[in-house]
Amino acid sequence: MLATHQNAESRYDILRKETVKAATDIIHSQGVNNIVIQTIIWEKQRLIGLSLGRPTYAASALRLDFVEASPLDLGERPSIIEYILLGYDIYARMLNAKQIRIMNPINKTILAYYEKFGYEYYAKGDFLYRSIF
Repeated sequence: MLATHQNAESRYDILRKETVKAATDIIHSQGVNNIVIQTIIWEKQRLIGLSLGRPTYAASALRLDFVEASPLDLGERPSIIEYILLGYDIYARMLNAKQIRIMNPINKTILAYYEKFGYEYYAKGDFLYRSIF
């Protein structure tokens, strides 16, 4: 592995850990103490959701490539999207990214759902985005 790649990996690892701590502090300050934010989201030692994303190559945007929640028929769970979006918002700010992008929404229902969180659809790139201020 090249030294520059190792430096980038180390830098992003530190930022991810700081993001997880900040997101955890925020949700705990809101009285939500049963959720543990890690690089994978857990509730009471049960996986309730997972997301995958990465910064764009120039780190001008943070991509959210997919989000998956544990099916409700496996037991009650809180809605996780607010926590995931909170984590992405914090991480994007730490990267000094200008946007968060939700890539390739699978249908109009999902697209409309994310628009409720202030995201706008960009058809040419097939993603929703929200600017970071």
